[in-house]
Amino acid sequence: MQLTDKTWLVVPLYNEGKVVREVLTKVRKTFPNIICVDDGSSDNSIEEALAAGVTVAAHPINLGQGAALQTGFSYVLENTDAKYVVTYDADGQHRVEDALA
Repeated sequence: MQLTDKTWLVVPLYNEGKVVREVLTKVRKTFPNIICVDDGSSDNSIEEALAAGVTVAAHPINLGQGAALQTGFSYVLENTDAKYVVTYDADGQHRVEDALA
C-alpha cells in the first residue's frame, strides 16, 4: 500500500469549470482520493469535477473557502479511513509534487 492510498485531497471549488477537470484528472494520477467541495458555483464546476471522477459535495450558496475546507475535512473524517489530508486548489496553482512533500 502506498502513502497516497491513505491520503485524501480536499479541494474547495468555486467557478473553476474551465480548468477543474484537467487539474483533477492530472492530480488523480497520484492521489486517487479526492473530495471537491463546490461552494455555490454558478458555472459547470460540479459537472466538470464529477467528469474527472472525484467525489463532490456542494454548498447551495457561497460560504467561503474556510467553510468549503471544513465540509471537506468533515467528509473525510466521517466517511473514510484516511491517515492524511492535503488541501489543493482547483485552479491549478499547486503542483502535484508539492502535495507529495
